[in-house]
Amino acid sequence: MKKIIFVFVIFGLLSFSPKTTEAVNLRNEIRKEVRDTLKETGTRPAEIKKNLFEKTTETVKKLSFAARITGEIKSISNKVLTITVEDKNYEVTVSDKTQLRRRFWGKAEFAEFSVGNKVNVIGKWTDEAKTKIEARLVRNLSIQKRWGVFFGDVTSKTENSFIIKSVARGEETVYPTSTTKYVDRTEKTITLKDIKVNDKVRIKGVWDRTLNKITEVDQIKDFSIPMKPTVTVTPTVNQ
Repeated sequence: MKKIIFVFVIFGLLSFSPKTTEAVNLRNEIRKEVRDTLKETGTRPAEIKKNLFEKTTETVKKLSFAARITGEIKSISNKVLTITVEDKNYEVTVSDKTQLRRRFWGKAEFAEFSVGNKVNVIGKWTDEAKTKIEARLVRNLSIQKRWGVFFGDVTSKTENSFIIKSVARGEETVYPTSTTKYVDRTEKTITLKDIKVNDKVRIKGVWDRTLNKITEVDQIKDFSIPMKPTVTVTPTVNQ
């Protein structure tokens, strides 16, 4: 009976380790060691129990994702984010195994991340001072997917972007891409050059709620093109 209870305790501890390849391999190795030891000894001596328990808890502790911070991106260099939390800086390494998410858990790309974004980070400490993290999840609280309504008037324009004064969110900088579709109010195709200051537009894209910008723009619709004809009413004189 004690033997069965001990096996459940060991497997229960293992269930709290992260489901990475190294964690799965480790769990399989320890399970095999438990089975082999039970088979060879029949009744488990106290020393064997102690050794296996210490080995399991120590390994699970190493694999556990104890690093959890929420802060602001101070700088970005290659795949390393410097995150500031209450005047303390943390170096967060992003790898191919890191999950990148937007505010509402949609998948994100590293290129979307900007200095000033607020992020959640979960990962493993890689130094004793606990200032460096190998990230397994980075959630950007500053961006969210918006394929809906961003109405506003164009207030200024450059060669590759323009600023709108939106109806609900104030000024937003719009960054079109090579795949952005431009249409007028009749759904005919236009170009970025056709859009002028003071035009009324609708934008579909990714909204950065902290930096007030719209990226990955899917479509821009200009309601001021074509210009509506002005109708002049000529009064008639009764003879």
